[in-house]
Amino acid sequence: AVVSTQSTGSLYSFSNYKTMYYLLILPLLLTTVSTDTLILDSNPPPSSCPRTCVGRTPASNYTWQDLGSGLLQVTVDMRECNFTSIPVVTTSLTGLFMVSYVTGSSAPLGVTKEWLQVALRGYVATSGFKDVYGEPTLEDAVSYRWAVNWSATGYVTDC
Repeated sequence: AVVSTQSTGSLYSFSNYKTMYYLLILPLLLTTVSTDTLILDSNPPPSSCPRTCVGRTPASNYTWQDLGSGLLQVTVDMRECNFTSIPVVTTSLTGLFMVSYVTGSSAPLGVTKEWLQVALRGYVATSGFKDVYGEPTLEDAVSYRWAVNWSATGYVTDC
């Protein structure tokens, strides 16, 4: 039998550190993060699971509808969320300018399990801009790049 006395390298070589790094990091990468969603509902649908679905409307003139009299409306399609009942919805307006002076952005006009509507109506004067009055226009929504952030939490059956 032949016995080799040749050294295969130091225990502290770069490749060993790299291997140890991956062995330590790999379990962290494979760990899934679980969240807990509790919907306080006195009559939840049978065989259902909670789901939170979020999104943002595009900032374009194709998003907003001018209904006249200073009323702008946007409709959000939530069909991909697959809600089985009307979800709890939160909305906010984002954009480059005048976002904090527009009324209606945090109060959805209508909500179903498939869509929600947000309507903007009027500017509110604040201590910073006492001369801000009037009604938002489609041009305002487009030039200020207004978009609606939305979050909906409801029940689904495709758990």
